[in-house]
Amino acid sequence: MEETKFACPIRSTPQEIDQATRAIVQSEAFTKVLNLYPEIVLILDKHRQSVYCNTELLRLLDLKSPEAISGKRPGEIFNCINAFKEKAGCGTSEFCRECGAVKAILASQTGKPQSGECRITVNAPNGQASLDLRVWASPVEIEKIPFTFFVIRNIQDEKRRAALEHTFFHDVLNDTAILKAYTENVRDGIIPTDTAAVDNIYRYSKRLATAITDQRDLLLAEGGNFTPEPFEMGVADLLSELIDLYKKSPHARNKQIVIQFQNPSAKIKTDANLLWRVLGNLVKNSLEATPENGIVTVRFREEVGNKIFSVNGPSVMSESVQHQVFQRSFSTKGAGRGLGTYSVKLFTEKYLKGKVWFESLEGKGTTFFVSLPA
Repeated sequence: MEETKFACPIRSTPQEIDQATRAIVQSEAFTKVLNLYPEIVLILDKHRQSVYCNTELLRLLDLKSPEAISGKRPGEIFNCINAFKEKAGCGTSEFCRECGAVKAILASQTGKPQSGECRITVNAPNGQASLDLRVWASPVEIEKIPFTFFVIRNIQDEKRRAALEHTFFHDVLNDTAILKAYTENVRDGIIPTDTAAVDNIYRYSKRLATAITDQRDLLLAEGGNFTPEPFEMGVADLLSELIDLYKKSPHARNKQIVIQFQNPSAKIKTDANLLWRVLGNLVKNSLEATPENGIVTVRFREEVGNKIFSVNGPSVMSESVQHQVFQRSFSTKGAGRGLGTYSVKLFTEKYLKGKVWFESLEGKGTTFFVSLPA
């Protein structure tokens, strides 16, 4: 038997798959109903393998018949990046423990209908893509053979709308209210028009503009329509300006941010706005996770062919969070969030041609690394 880190690794034989498929196609009324169903439907056997699907899935994948995916599990059908980490396939890797689809299917096999959300990253023709899905799994018996009736709905638009609404109705409105109050107080002579007031007005104006352009650029990037604008800059200047901004953030209250350079005179040629956004997201996340009197450390070093930034904080992520940290819409901060680390990976790896990874260890905290080509 193949090894597994979650669900049962046993797979049905081709003969068992054929037998199960015949039991379904013999029920002409059942297959007609499936093909009228507006959502994607898979019929899975006791080992979570496809034995039939409706025309909605065939249309989506541009396939001619259900036989093209016969015997495959859902993650294998959609080319999930975690479906092939173990020899036994979809459902058997440590990452599958957090998969809403696998958990719903396993629940249905105990006789309990189950629904849930599933966030997966898939290998697509133009690179990796993130999917937000809602799934339903229900037990059904046909010709005395147990199956799982598995329904999939794409909820990416719903998740994007929730994130957009959170940004505009929360972050943007908050900054707009603060900016409005500052300008009114200056106009009415309540506070003097000194350097501090001007600095605050500038800071909140910049935050407001950044929140709006971040959403615009993320939508462009996901559609493959974003064009980076690289130019050479000093690393020290970039990091100093970034840290000065975040030191004034509410999340930095009673906390320290430290910069460590291997080479303070180092330069890098890249898109400064994207790099700022990537590092800013990591610094912000680290500050939010750091307790009072804690230290967030931003480091820069050069290696052969690479320039590496890192952001370290003292907190350690749970195993569950580590398995999902780069997934779109996943967040530990509540609904309508979950674009920070996802956008870090998207912008770094797709547009800056770099690499992002992390380490989270007791005694060392959590460190995110961003490596860019020299």
